[in-house]
Amino acid sequence: MANIRFIHDFVSDRATLTASTTAGSLSASNMQRNEHAAVWRSTAATATITATLAAAETVDSFALGGSNLTATATITIRLFALTKNTNPILTINITPDTSFGSAQAWFGATSVERVEVEIADAGNSAGYIEIRRLCI
Repeated sequence: MANIRFIHDFVSDRATLTASTTAGSLSASNMQRNEHAAVWRSTAATATITATLAAAETVDSFALGGSNLTATATITIRLFALTKNTNPILTINITPDTSFGSAQAWFGATSVERVEVEIADAGNSAGYIEIRRLCI
């Protein structure tokens, strides 16, 4: 039997979420809600989501769920120790699990003030990216 992991404290829910592109009222803050109909949507097949924290917090995982990402999508996660930093302390590249519309990454405990998530999905026939929940 495979192991299972739970993210029980969503640091991303305490962050200010912004996105490089947003379709109408489908804003990045919707990814902090537990409502099935609440989603963030981009206006293109590439976008960057930024989670900015008021103070440093320790993170060790990343997950997104309820997405329309395809198997050819790429996700780059960059962790920054301080909000003002330009060089990340950790960069992680992952691809989504399209059977569940999700993506996840596990890494060592890292103190951060900012997380950037760059998503590119040129093969997405919808022409946009949609995500229901972001958990960091």
